[in-house]
Parts: sequence; C-alpha cells; structure tokens
Amino acid sequence: MRQTQPMRGGIDRRGTGLTMGTLLLVSTLIAAAGGLGVWAGRTLLAPPSPLPAGREYSVVTAQEGELERSLSLNVAARWSGGARLDNEVSGRITQLRAKAGRPVSSGDVVYTVDLKPVVVAAGAVPVFRDLSSGIRGADVRQLQEMLRAGGYRSSGADGVFGAGTAEQVRAWQRDLGAEVTGRVETGRVVFVPSLPGVLAWTEDGVVGARVAPGTEVARILPDAPAFTMTVPANQLTLVRTGMAVEIDSGAGPAWRARVGQVGQPDDDGSAVATLEPVSGQAVCGTSCAVVPVSGSGALSATVTVVPRQSGAVLPTAALAVGVDGRVAVVREDGSRVPVTVRASTGGQVLVSGISVGDRVRVSAPVVS
Repeated sequence: MRQTQPMRGGIDRRGTGLTMGTLLLVSTLIAAAGGLGVWAGRTLLAPPSPLPAGREYSVVTAQEGELERSLSLNVAARWSGGARLDNEVSGRITQLRAKAGRPVSSGDVVYTVDLKPVVVAAGAVPVFRDLSSGIRGADVRQLQEMLRAGGYRSSGADGVFGAGTAEQVRAWQRDLGAEVTGRVETGRVVFVPSLPGVLAWTEDGVVGARVAPGTEVARILPDAPAFTMTVPANQLTLVRTGMAVEIDSGAGPAWRARVGQVGQPDDDGSAVATLEPVSGQAVCGTSCAVVPVSGSGALSATVTVVPRQSGAVLPTAALAVGVDGRVAVVREDGSRVPVTVRASTGGQVLVSGISVGDRVRVSAPVVS
C-alpha cells in the first residue's frame, strides 16, 4: 500500500483528558474504518489555542488538507486465444521475416520456405488449392481483398479469378520478389480468420526446420494481451469496477487501465479482477511488444481506491457523536455543526460541513 507523507499536527491537552464522548467517537470511527486500510495525505494543523484554567476543551483551526488512497497489487499480462498459422508447403524454413510479439497484417511476408515467401492474409476459408484464372470461390475473394488492401486492385472482390486478377497477382509477385506467374500456388498465401494480430512462433517455427503441409509454425494472437489482477481477501471489499489502475510497464510511461469485472472469491478468499483500457485502446497502448508472447508477465500496479481530494482537516478528537448517531463538531462558541467524514488518517479527519479556517473545540463532551 503506497503512502505519501502523513499529515502532521497535534492537540495541546495540558490540564485536560479525553472525555467519554471522545473515546466513544474514536471507537466508532475505528470500527467504521476497520476495512479501509491506510489513508495517505498531508496537511499541517495549527496548534490549538492555549487552554484556560478549568476548561475541558481546547480549540483548533480547520486547515486545508490533501489526501488520497491507493493499493499496491500485482498484475498479470497474458496473450491468449488467437488462430493457428499452418504451413501448407513442403520444404525447409529458410528465413523468419516476422518478429515474435510484433503485429502482422494482411499481405505481410511471415517466413520463407526454400527461399520462397509465405504471405499471411485475412480470411475464414483456409487455403486448399492453387488459385489461377477461371477459379471461383470465397478463397479467391479473400485473395482479391488482400490485393485491394495492398493497392493492387481498385474494384471490389467478386470471387472470380479473371484476367484482371491475374495481372494484379503478377504485379504483387514482382514487388514481393517472387516468381511472376499470375497464379498463386497452394500455401504461398496462408489465410487466418482475423488480422492484424500478434505473431508467436511455435517450436516448429525456426530457421532450418523441415515443414510439411499442416505443420503449425506460429499463432496469430489478438492484437493485445489480457490483463488481470489478483485481489487478496483482506482487500477485496475495497476494489470496485471502474477504479483507476496504473501499471508499471518497466519500459517507459506507466500504462493506465481501470478495473473491469471482479470475479467470485477463490477458496483462499482472493478474487481475480479483469483490467480494461481507459479509452478503447489496448491497456499497453503501442508498447504491447514488451509483454512476452509465452507465459505470463508479472507487473506491479497501483489501484486508486479514492482519488486525491482536499478539504477541511481536523483532529479526530474534534468530532462528537450525538444520541441520534450523527457526527458533528462543536464550534468555539459552543454551537453544534453536523459534518460528514470523507476520510481519516493518523488521528485526523477530512470533513465536509465546515470551512477551512473555522475554529472548533477538541475533546468536547458529547452534545445531545
């Protein structure tokens, strides 16, 4: 749990003692705050007025105070799901053109087999045949969509491999450095359901590996990892959906997220909360590549339970609880003013209902 400089200040109680009302108040506040953890804040209370002989209270001035509350927890980042990238040609992998952990898009060369490029493209229909003039079908449409995205085709994808498509394929092959044939051999374009995505090589996706049709050489992962946070049992009541989370990326600016769904407690009382991006982008922004594509990366994070706030700060002993159960303070002139306790720490409270500069009694008896 992170803590800034604690608030300082004290009350001169020379000639006085805590009244039964104050003791009751302190007990009530401790019970109410039992599950709240530690508040962090800062202020400096002015010393109370000198205590006249025989008086049962001293006087303090409400000061401007600032505080916040946060928890330090661990976050796990994990790539999961995605689609298989199956090789569909026979030969030996001669080069890996895409890097693990980096995004790939439709039309990118992923690797080479026998020095010939293998390109990835988006499409629900897997590759299963050569594509050449006269062929029709959804796989042709997927190829045409790839050509259009690459700037080789201006018209829509009609699923018909005609003379125009053949010419577009030849232009694409020239730029690719491949043999210019006007036809696409089986496996030279590999279709996966969704792109862009992040590439993760399998154990067969290495230079020198001999591959055959059906060999899984890589996976195309979602474009961002999933982030989860384990909340211990003793802090579970504090964490709520929507709370701000700051994650130490270990490589540049912190990542900002918010608490999503908090799961059901496990046998040990802890629960796993999902983390969501703040503005629709990935939690890790443009630096998701620092998250390992295998296993789970452990990161430290800070959860803001209560955002930084400021207001009138008094000693806890300035509060009184009436017979109606309401919390109040007693002004220097003896008038009772109901207040709401917004936060407490180190024997001091931040309240609403009075103003900075107001003078109130400390160790005053319970006012009914």
